[in-house]
Amino acid sequence: MRPTAGVRTLAVLLAVAGACGDDPAPPPPPWVPFAEVARPEHPRPDLRRDTFVNLNTVWDFAYDPEDVGITEGWAGRDDVWTDRIQVPYAWEAPLSGLVPPHDAPYFAGEALAATTYRGVAWYRLALPEAPPVAAGYDWHLVFGAVDYTARVYVDGQLAGEHEGGYAPFSVNLSALAGDAPPRIVVRVEDLTELADRAQPVGKQGGVWYTRTSGLWQTVYLERRPAVYLESYRVVPEPDAGRIVVRAVLAGGERAEVALVARLDGVEVGRTSGTVTGGDGELPLPLDEVERWDTDHPTLYSLDLTVTGADGAPDVVHGYFGLTTVATGWLPGHGPDDGVAVADQYAALYVNGRPRYLRCVLDQSYYPDGVYTAPSVDRMRADLELARDLGFNCVRLHIKVDEPLKYRLADELGLFVVYDMPTLDIQARNPEGFAGRAKIEAMIRRAIARDANHPSVLAWVLFNENWGLMESGAFLAPTPLAESPSLQEWVREMVAMARALDPTRPVEDNSAGGIVEVFEHVDSDLNSFHQYSDEPGVFRSFLDAQAAAVFPGSAASYVGGGAQDGAPWLNSEVASYSAVGGSSGEAPYCDLFWLLNELRRQPKLVGYVVTQLTDVEYEENGLVTYDRGTRPLCERAGVSLADLGADDVVVFEWLPEATVTAGATVEVPLSVSHWSSPETATRTVALGFGADGERVSAAVDATAFEPTSTTLTITAPATPGPAFLVAELLDADGAVVSKSRLAVTVE
Repeated sequence: MRPTAGVRTLAVLLAVAGACGDDPAPPPPPWVPFAEVARPEHPRPDLRRDTFVNLNTVWDFAYDPEDVGITEGWAGRDDVWTDRIQVPYAWEAPLSGLVPPHDAPYFAGEALAATTYRGVAWYRLALPEAPPVAAGYDWHLVFGAVDYTARVYVDGQLAGEHEGGYAPFSVNLSALAGDAPPRIVVRVEDLTELADRAQPVGKQGGVWYTRTSGLWQTVYLERRPAVYLESYRVVPEPDAGRIVVRAVLAGGERAEVALVARLDGVEVGRTSGTVTGGDGELPLPLDEVERWDTDHPTLYSLDLTVTGADGAPDVVHGYFGLTTVATGWLPGHGPDDGVAVADQYAALYVNGRPRYLRCVLDQSYYPDGVYTAPSVDRMRADLELARDLGFNCVRLHIKVDEPLKYRLADELGLFVVYDMPTLDIQARNPEGFAGRAKIEAMIRRAIARDANHPSVLAWVLFNENWGLMESGAFLAPTPLAESPSLQEWVREMVAMARALDPTRPVEDNSAGGIVEVFEHVDSDLNSFHQYSDEPGVFRSFLDAQAAAVFPGSAASYVGGGAQDGAPWLNSEVASYSAVGGSSGEAPYCDLFWLLNELRRQPKLVGYVVTQLTDVEYEENGLVTYDRGTRPLCERAGVSLADLGADDVVVFEWLPEATVTAGATVEVPLSVSHWSSPETATRTVALGFGADGERVSAAVDATAFEPTSTTLTITAPATPGPAFLVAELLDADGAVVSKSRLAVTVE
């Protein structure tokens, strides 16, 4: 019998009460060598062992501009350490202790001049005592991410090497350390754009922001037995009432694997089985199925215990959410629905229902930590801001972020469009270019690390053709259409990503930018970027684009590709891009008509507003770089957050429409209804200003396409600027959303 919500709640209360009585408190970490550490939380909520020991303390540090450290044996010397650095912050970040706080705003040249060192640097940490010995277990030294290549030494011996600035890696500390306190040394090399531009990057360096080099995610120790869990993948199958867990072993090819799932602390599933050959799948039936969604972000805990032949268990704590993502034709608009080809279009389906994406671009940079958040609270505050402004989605932009950022999105109920880092915007990528293999390795590692997060909605492999040019760059880019070799490579990367995660859409290239055309090759999403401050031009652009959205259309595709049911959505929009900053409230006022125009398009299923925060010289955020407020143009009682709803009223007039003072005017409107798949009765209330006379009408709003209506209203008697304000009310009279349009009364 499945426990009810009330039974679960009672069980949780009893468990809490027991913990406050005679039951012992959870055991502390077995060993705490450093009493004070930065970023003290466990960095992997999806892969947590209780033996976690945080090493985010102050390390010895030295630059090695001549790259002599290896030949001169720095790994074993005491006389080369010239500085101290706070881990886990890049050596360019003020929180590292190596550079002063930055003066904002930056311009591109100032950002690069502020931290000019690129090359090799060394880190050293001497543990104050030897880690405690536990029979059958070794201590492993884990690095969350190091930008870009790392060589790790333990007591002067080379313990391991790693290439790639975004993936975790580890070395066996116990295998090399003796009885004395071990000394850890790490050599890091990060050349970024000074190399052949083959290194995958986000926007750290190049023509963009302050570089990120070195140890930029948490460094820690954890104990593992000889055979342990390397990784696991959860595939939700909520319709079947289960998940399927693929466990990957390390240190051996055979082990017993036990799984326990809990919901609100109450066990709802248990199974076990033998894994052979190094990995295997175990189905786990669930007594209770609650789907993860943005309005109900339910998370299950998952304990995984791996026991090898020696009997030493490896206990790992994780979690999962039950959600499914797919693309599909919108109801009434598929090839089998008897409609013309021009009226066939698709959407993203989450848990079997079409969704409208209201996303905001989040570059996840910080003035003091640069690529690394100063705290979990700072990360949480950014995501809460996005949610409070009416967004249901963030596009985490060109960055494999800290796992905790995705965990917070899981908790808060925000979709994540997952942008991969790419090659430098000026990289030349001919056939055989070394950067191709590096990009492939990065994509593989990113999907392996983060595919379990239920918030992840789609994988985006490339952005604006960066790294997808054989010759010419930036000022003279070559379109992807001119490179069959690169087109084939993009197809290979898309096929690889789909094979690694068949459960989510894969976008080949978030289209727009420097080539000034939209170039998809093979994509599950048909996206475009557009910046405009001219309403009429923007409407004409959207109408022309929409007319070319239908199956078989070659619009926005190159290399013989064509549209085949990929949902059409905007993936960057604003009235201006970045350089030079905003001009008062104007860009934020423009968002009201920009979003109105996007919601006016029946075929369009989502947008991404640029951007959540300023980043250095790019001053187009909804808040400043230090998270100060912006004037977001609230007028006539309508704020930006009022637009952030599944159901909204759309104005068919362009802004600055002219009406005659005191005249009776007919205002054409439509209702965009995405909150449910059924037709819903809504009331549209319309007036001039926040407090003026209102007229209203009931509308039977059709799901997933605008439903037209017209309301008749008397214009103000006094000439001048005014606002038309539309409210959408549900069956109980509650306001669902608000919209506004600037008009001129003559």
